[in-house]
Amino acid sequence: MRAMLCHAWGEVESLSLEEVEPPVPGPDEVLIDVKATSINYADAIMVAGRYQTKPPFPFSPGLETAGVVARCGEGVTQFQTGDRVMAILPYGGLAEQAIAKTDETYHIPD
Repeated sequence: MRAMLCHAWGEVESLSLEEVEPPVPGPDEVLIDVKATSINYADAIMVAGRYQTKPPFPFSPGLETAGVVARCGEGVTQFQTGDRVMAILPYGGLAEQAIAKTDETYHIPD
């Protein structure tokens, strides 16, 4: 899987596209095949180290994403594989797959 990664605080131009291991959803999480991710000011200041959240390196920015559920973690009943969803993430959306908590994931209407 490919992801844009931040290895040190700096400008967004310092991000690099890299191959990483696909994430695995835990309890009450879904794995999303990402189709779209918003990039906004919060992502830029996160990469610069000036945001309220400072993820451990390396990390992928991306706070809002949309796509299709690829896999559900243990205990997930409100989503199933193939559901179109959007999610609010702490980070991680600028990748081909992202993990989202079910309480921050929403069905996309047809």
